[in-house]
Amino acid sequence: MHCFSVKGTGQLQSPASPFELLPPPATVGFLKLSRPCCYAFPAGRGDCAFFAVNGFTVLLDGGSDPRACFWKLVRHLDRVDALLLTHAGADNLGGVNSFLERKVAETQLDTMSDEGSARLISPELGVVFFNAPGRLRVEQRPSELKVSNCEPVTLRLLKELDIQPHPMFRPPVAPPEPITLFQKLGVGQLDLYILTPAKNSHEYQTFMRDWPDGASPQGAKSYPACVYGHPHKTYFAAQSKCIACVYGPPP
Repeated sequence: MHCFSVKGTGQLQSPASPFELLPPPATVGFLKLSRPCCYAFPAGRGDCAFFAVNGFTVLLDGGSDPRACFWKLVRHLDRVDALLLTHAGADNLGGVNSFLERKVAETQLDTMSDEGSARLISPELGVVFFNAPGRLRVEQRPSELKVSNCEPVTLRLLKELDIQPHPMFRPPVAPPEPITLFQKLGVGQLDLYILTPAKNSHEYQTFMRDWPDGASPQGAKSYPACVYGHPHKTYFAAQSKCIACVYGPPP
């Protein structure tokens, strides 16, 4: 089931096939990116970017549209090494969920036919960084699922793909220790520095413990999803991720 950012209704429309939303490439072979590059995509009401160095690729969020804005580029790669989700919301998970649904559908596809084999052409997915509150691991009934509740779908799809999301937070040490995403002799090293949220911060701990059923610091009864114009947008900004990627020669 896809999470559609439909303005005004908040209800899901009938989803298209994952292979219709994200068609396979029309050409044979994979794209090789040898120089550091960055692409920013038109992500609807959300954000989406793609970074690559020679030997490692990173997808940052996926935009709000289930017809993933990053797909026309990413489908030509053999692998997305890291997926970084900066927050939990409908504005950044729509395209990601379509990608994950496609990967799940590929495992159920009849590969005996030529058409089935062609549809299987898509990048493999590596590590996923995502701060997922434990309460979201139980998905709501489909009749209750709104466009704002993309997070349980993301967790379900990751589980079906046997991918365990890794949390992102700044450990209580100074200066922050980097996570080395990639290192290759003679090529370079890519380090990930997590600047916010801090692991011991009140906002982060409250979010991971209570959202979406707990009470916010402002006294609201629930935490709706992070969408533009929401009255608790500042609260969600406090728990969203701020990172720095540093690429240079290996030590």
